[in-house]
Amino acid sequence: MHPQPSPQLAPDSSPDTAPDTAPDPAPPDGVWRVQLLGGLRAQRGDVVLTNFSSRSVGTLLARLALYPQRSHAREELIDLVWPGVALDVGRNRLRQALFTLRQWLEPPGASGSPSAPVLLADRLSLRVVPGAIGCDVIAFEASVREHRHARAIALYTGELLPGFYDDWVQAERSRLAHLFDRASAAHASPPAGGPGTLPAPLAGTQFGMTGDVGRSTLPVYLTRFFGRDTEGARLRAEVLAHRLVTLLGPGGSGKTRLAVELAAALREPVDAGGGPLHAQAQGQGQGPMRFDFIAFVGLASCSTRAQMLDALLAGLHLRQQGSDPFEPLVAALTGRRALLVLDNFEQLAGHAEDVVAQLASRIAGLHLLVTSRRVLGLDGEREVAIQPLELPRADLPLDEAALNPAVALFVDRARAVRLAFQLDPANVASVVALTHLLEGMPLAIELAAARVRSMVPADMVALLRNAPASPDGQALALLQRSGPRSGSDLRHATMLGVIAWSWRLLAPAQAQLLAALTVFHGGFTAEAAQAVCGVLTQHVSIGLDELVSHSLLRASVAHTPAGSTTRYATFEPVREYAAMQLPGAAAPALRARHRAWLTAWAHALPATPALAEVRAEQPNLLAALAGALADGAPEAAIELLLPLRRVLEDVELPAQGLGALASATERCTDTALRSRGHTLLAPLLYLGGRRDEALRHAELGLADAPPGTLWRPRALHALARVRWRATRRAEGVTALIDEAEPLAAASADGELQASLFALRAFVANMERRFAEGELLHERALALWLRGGNQHAVNSGRYNLAVCAQNAGRHAETLERLALLEPSARALNDWRRLSQMLNVRGNALCGLHRWAEAVASFRDCARLAWECLALHELAFVLWNLPRALAHVSEPERALQLAGFAEAFWAARFGEFSGADRHDLRRVRRLAGVQLGARRVDASRIEQLWAQGAQLPLAEAMALALR
Repeated sequence: MHPQPSPQLAPDSSPDTAPDTAPDPAPPDGVWRVQLLGGLRAQRGDVVLTNFSSRSVGTLLARLALYPQRSHAREELIDLVWPGVALDVGRNRLRQALFTLRQWLEPPGASGSPSAPVLLADRLSLRVVPGAIGCDVIAFEASVREHRHARAIALYTGELLPGFYDDWVQAERSRLAHLFDRASAAHASPPAGGPGTLPAPLAGTQFGMTGDVGRSTLPVYLTRFFGRDTEGARLRAEVLAHRLVTLLGPGGSGKTRLAVELAAALREPVDAGGGPLHAQAQGQGQGPMRFDFIAFVGLASCSTRAQMLDALLAGLHLRQQGSDPFEPLVAALTGRRALLVLDNFEQLAGHAEDVVAQLASRIAGLHLLVTSRRVLGLDGEREVAIQPLELPRADLPLDEAALNPAVALFVDRARAVRLAFQLDPANVASVVALTHLLEGMPLAIELAAARVRSMVPADMVALLRNAPASPDGQALALLQRSGPRSGSDLRHATMLGVIAWSWRLLAPAQAQLLAALTVFHGGFTAEAAQAVCGVLTQHVSIGLDELVSHSLLRASVAHTPAGSTTRYATFEPVREYAAMQLPGAAAPALRARHRAWLTAWAHALPATPALAEVRAEQPNLLAALAGALADGAPEAAIELLLPLRRVLEDVELPAQGLGALASATERCTDTALRSRGHTLLAPLLYLGGRRDEALRHAELGLADAPPGTLWRPRALHALARVRWRATRRAEGVTALIDEAEPLAAASADGELQASLFALRAFVANMERRFAEGELLHERALALWLRGGNQHAVNSGRYNLAVCAQNAGRHAETLERLALLEPSARALNDWRRLSQMLNVRGNALCGLHRWAEAVASFRDCARLAWECLALHELAFVLWNLPRALAHVSEPERALQLAGFAEAFWAARFGEFSGADRHDLRRVRRLAGVQLGARRVDASRIEQLWAQGAQLPLAEAMALALR
């Protein structure tokens, strides 16, 4: 059975019990010791390096030495070492610096043979070989954490990297200096336990999660964050102490940004003193995390309770299993210290408060941070009102005004559009006045700062002071909080005035384009905007640039293997305002053009679709599906997804997409198209653990495709595939394949023929006809090679690796997987990589390399758990117990096997004879280790039954412990 990959968590490190004054030990042979405190120096044996030829090479070494357990993305290193350079220039500089660094750290041996590697690099990332580099900073921080203050003081030989002034270096330097001051103070006044007393173990468990938990679900900002120190501290205290906190404020006040910054901070580990630990410790289990899982769910596009539930399931990568939409949320989050950020709740007020209440009541320990313009009115709710940025006094001197957060924000954003802009005696009074006119609202200040491209601050002040009140934003004003405070909350009106002001500065064609662009969700390209909105203007690209210059659109560059692409997105408050300017009759026509563009885009995807591109357009796909249903066009929803049939299994359709497809299929009156909808939906439902629904839709798909219809061979294949996966029996499957094969051959559908060969091969392998199965997989691969879809080709090659594994050729299996892995990584095919990790674990089991097998299976489990992917979890939790039994962990093996048996049976299907043999083998191996034959065989049954009753979160904690 098969899963998904993840970074490996370093094992817990035991505290150093040496005396507090013990000297730092000499590095072992072959290990570089890098000194960063007091100066940059590297030593291995008699070799000492102090001159690294360039600042960038030294900075790169310092960064790697500080975080030797991390895998560093190349783009991240470029941004840190060469901030501001073009990406292609940065990549070239990184290659040169890496080449130089390797010459120093990996010199050839005396015989000319290469030395042991110190750095590992691929096309995406760079990391240190485990154990190849030691660092004085890490030893210093460990001493501080362990309260070995004398040793910490001895290790701190000076400030971090003197002479280096990179932003990240200065931040680290300040943090380490603070730790040194704390250690010095503690050493002067030791605790009652005396010097060197180790702190008690900190409570909490990370469930094997890495420090990147939830990172993919938090928005990432490229701009600096200003002010909010007081509010941030209060909000942090409230979120840690209470389970439901609502962050209140008008649109554009910075609620989302503050919530995201806080969430990012709360996933960092803390030491006994409450301060953040070094990132290195985060990978070594040294100190608990405030929350072991953090997720961000945007609700801006939700207006109903059902849409909110769909957004929750999609945001957490879950699928609804039955009639209760809360069940997967409860199963996934129970037992975890989770923080869920629900953003933009205000339009759901009066409709979905019970969803928040049920989440809080059914998931013990879950903390919720809600951003909204209105309170929820729930018991236990804690309200935190966000205030405008602190405003400067009008008479402040220039140097003091520059430190004010509202002024600093304006200057920072102004310099982003005009680098030469600076605060000076001639404009400081106007900038201060402008921040007051804008009431310290962050978005308002950013919008005004963007006008520095063409206006001076004094002109903006005059325009705002003289502009008459406009009714343009009155409809949007209805979204403000109701209640006694709303009448005095003039900041909201000010924000509307700023947006209305920006709108009035647009030419009619620009305003019309901005309103039309609100049909897009999750961003769009210039080509997409031209296709959908080109009917309004012939110069969409120029219009986009003008809207970006007005700060009404934001642009970002997405990097893919095919090249770089600029994507645009609207700011949400601006989107709300602009959508209301769109004439009601124009909306259905725009949605139809949006669907037409997406359908054409799907048909135009290359033979090997770029999965990153498909993932980027997923919000647009979901919006188009919902729009088709709203417009009474269910057929359009099915036709949109048909060309994506193959890729939807690599980039899974979220819960609301599956629901929309199911609704469209049920409403469709075209029999042939309805058959295609059922057939498309069935395997996707199965992957989501909805076995019975998958079988029903597959059978309906075949019923609507009687003999003689063009779609019948695909309907036959879909039913055979789902039935095979659910039952693992050839009965009722081979007959479907027999009927489908000649039909596929007659229609010259090579991709379908290959899939049928592969399915027949699975049946043959299950019946232990391995040679026949391998031959069939080779025939399938030949057809996929002819078709040119590299994802399908990789699937075929993966199937052949599984054939080798089934035949007991374990070393060959590992070789085949090693050859396949680079291609899968380059294509961002995470599903295939996860399957490879699982099969690699099985092959390592076959070679009796049990510890390595456990590590491989755990890599799968970590990623699947982080992604909350149930199908992959089911596979890896099935395979892990056997390896655990062989590394003398019988109790854990029995509990996990009991859980896996119950979990698989409930969600995915029946067991084959081989599956039951696997279960018996785990029971037997663990029983021998427990000595059950001599003591009490009922102990085995007890552990097995305990595992079957475990919640999913506890099973994962057990697997990754």
